[in-house]
Amino acid sequence: MEVNKLRGYLKRLGFKNPKLIELKKGESNVLYIFDTSSDKVSVKVSNPETKRNNLKREYAILCDFSLRGLNLSPKPIDYNDSFLGLPIEVISFIEGDTILESQDIRLSDIASLAKTIHRLRGIQAPQIKSYDSNLDFLSEIVEYVNLRMSKLSKLENLAQSSIILRKVIDRGNSRIEQRKKYFLGNNLTFCHKDFKPGNLIVSPKGNIVAVDWEYSGICDPAFDLALFINGMELKKSEKVSFISIYGIENDDNLEKRIDTYLQYGRLPSLLWCFDRLFNPMYSDLKKERVRLYLTKAKSNIYDLLEQGVLENRESLRLFSALDNS
Repeated sequence: MEVNKLRGYLKRLGFKNPKLIELKKGESNVLYIFDTSSDKVSVKVSNPETKRNNLKREYAILCDFSLRGLNLSPKPIDYNDSFLGLPIEVISFIEGDTILESQDIRLSDIASLAKTIHRLRGIQAPQIKSYDSNLDFLSEIVEYVNLRMSKLSKLENLAQSSIILRKVIDRGNSRIEQRKKYFLGNNLTFCHKDFKPGNLIVSPKGNIVAVDWEYSGICDPAFDLALFINGMELKKSEKVSFISIYGIENDDNLEKRIDTYLQYGRLPSLLWCFDRLFNPMYSDLKKERVRLYLTKAKSNIYDLLEQGVLENRESLRLFSALDNS
């Protein structure tokens, strides 16, 4: 029924013969991709189960980009929060492969895109949160990790694993205390905040476009860079080269903060995977998504083991839980 209503909605916007060709359900939104007589379009509908609405912010940001003549993102087409009783955003569909799938990607191109984003000023959009310092933003990440851990500990099928995960979180938080000295300055600027390879699309013409701007706002640019480095699994030499191309300028602690996010970032990533694999809310995950989360979870465990945040016997128990999930 919802698909038929969305077809009618697109027709009202002037699109002829809209046909649904793909549907993806995410935590915050449901993505519908329609093929029409003229173009493919993406329709995002806020997920009623999570009751989040970042679509209005994303649409406002895309409109701001459009007015500036920037080609960083999909083009905004329409926003409506009353048609289905839920927020709906219609944007252009970006043809192409993610940079993970593309065969010809240069780190300089990604560094240039990140730099362009981080130099933007005066972005006009609702619900963009600001912070007083780099440390203020880092503290919010720590708070998020503790909150997600608290929710995981309530899952009955994760009782034993949650005890181990809690210990790992405490050790990670202790290490953060030791690195706070690198976050005392204020280098905050506009960031994508989900700058991972899966959100970077290479068009047939070779242009790189970032999608999913729902979480974008003011934060530490080192966070964006760490997300990319982690997602691409760059080697140490590649990481150093990427940071050098991006440019440290007057930010002497940029690399130290990136390394902190890379190390601590294993924790929210691991919790996210365990949530998707053990939370009954996600029991209908497709097999390929389950395999993805299993692979990512085990990779995080190996990394945390190498960092000394996780003990060997604890890792064996987590591996066992994952194998039986």
